[in-house]
Amino acid sequence: MTIIVNFRCWFVFLTFKWLIRLCFVATLVGVAAPAGAAKGTSELDAVASKCSDGERESLLLSAQKGDAEAMYELGATYLSQDCPVEKRHKAKVWLMSAVETGHTRAAMALGLYYLLEEDDNKRGYVYLRIAAEDGHAEAQHYFGMMMLDPSTPFGNRDEGLIWLGTASSNGSALSALILGLIHDHGLKGVAQDACAAMDWYEASLLLGLPDGHVRLRQLASDLKHDC
Repeated sequence: MTIIVNFRCWFVFLTFKWLIRLCFVATLVGVAAPAGAAKGTSELDAVASKCSDGERESLLLSAQKGDAEAMYELGATYLSQDCPVEKRHKAKVWLMSAVETGHTRAAMALGLYYLLEEDDNKRGYVYLRIAAEDGHAEAQHYFGMMMLDPSTPFGNRDEGLIWLGTASSNGSALSALILGLIHDHGLKGVAQDACAAMDWYEASLLLGLPDGHVRLRQLASDLKHDC
């Protein structure tokens, strides 16, 4: 699944929860993550598909013995749309147990769970920040988007831009693309800067996301000087 970018209106509709719902649901129902998504979504996708009683029983035995990875995988299976909704609360229990051992991916998954399943911005913020500060690029991307969203109580544009830049440095092509859009169109109160936009579009291309190449060529041809 590739995000097709309309550079004049795409970002207007890019709210924080819309984006993370797109990516989160994709990972849980077996749809390929958007091109350029940071490493980690395919792992969650793989474990969330282990919803059969037999596979879950095996994970349960390991989790009960204190295996943090099994706790994470078991929690993820309860988030799969193939599993009954009434069992979703068990995801929180096992993901929390994994987080308590220092499991970074579990912190990211738990943060998204709170944001999307319980609409709890405060707890979502806490756990996404844990994963972001642990260096998880995908969590850094989501956390940066959360900071950029003024509708959340944690909105902080400057911090959001820093986290998106950090995520891009750690391999998130989508973060680089969004930073390109922000500088290209002067969004979020950031001054328009064609040179900075080109740098971020180019970074997104190098990281494997092709959506910005048309706009990058347009900017290169329009500029009267080299950046």
